[in-house]
Parts: sequence; C-alpha cells; structure tokens
Amino acid sequence: MSVKQVNIQVKQLSKISAEVESVSLPIVIDSELLTVAEFLKAVVLQQVEQYLQRFKEQSREAKLTQIEEALRTILFTGKLRFSSPVKYKDIDVAQEQQRVLQAFEDQLFLLFYGEQEFTVLSQEIVLNDNNSFVFIPLNFLKSTF
Repeated sequence: MSVKQVNIQVKQLSKISAEVESVSLPIVIDSELLTVAEFLKAVVLQQVEQYLQRFKEQSREAKLTQIEEALRTILFTGKLRFSSPVKYKDIDVAQEQQRVLQAFEDQLFLLFYGEQEFTVLSQEIVLNDNNSFVFIPLNFLKSTF
C-alpha cells in the first residue's frame, strides 16, 4: 500500500459560467495500476475521513457559538436552521462508495484522466504525475417550453 497524490478538477458547467474547482488529494492505493472502481472508492474513503476529522476537530467553543447563533435566529425569525446536522457525523463509508459507483454507472458524472474518458468501472488507470482527473457532473436540463 502506498499513498499517491492525485490532482482532481471538478468542472461545473452552467449557462452563466464554467467553474473549475481544483483539489489535490492523497489517496491510498495498492499499485500504480488500478481500476476506475478502486479509484472512486479511494477518493470517497479519503473524503469521508477528511470530513469526519474536521467534524471531530470542531472545538467546543465553536459548537457553542453555533448554538447561540441558532437561538438568535429563532428569536428574530422564528425559524431554526443548523448548518451541520449531527446525523452526518456517522457516515457509512461502504454505502457512500456504492452510491458513487452507482452514480458513475448511471452516468451522472463523467470522468477523464488526461485525454482518456472512462466509461466502465473495470477500466484500468495508469497513474502518472503529469495528468489530473476531471470530474464533470451532468445536470439534468430543465425544459423551457
């Protein structure tokens, strides 16, 4: 097992603009050759671990500040909103990995590495330091008629 630093770009395409968000992630892999399914699972695992770490590191003082802000919001608007629901702290990694694999199979996003587009979970990826992954989420078009 080794840790590989991969560059990921997420492109949001819309009528107004084409936003590109770049992220560099360390993922744990067995070798330089892996399948699309293994890559997606590694990315989900890293993202869930990073989220849980941030959630655990949130100080008690910050939590009290959130509670105070929520109480002020209730007093002035009568509405209660939480920015970080407690139910998200217990995330099932296997379920999230399966959800991403299903989204890939349902073509809810496109995945590119360098010049190559991946369409099947069993396709193999040869990692190198020059290329970056590009995710393009596909949004359903709204009818305008």
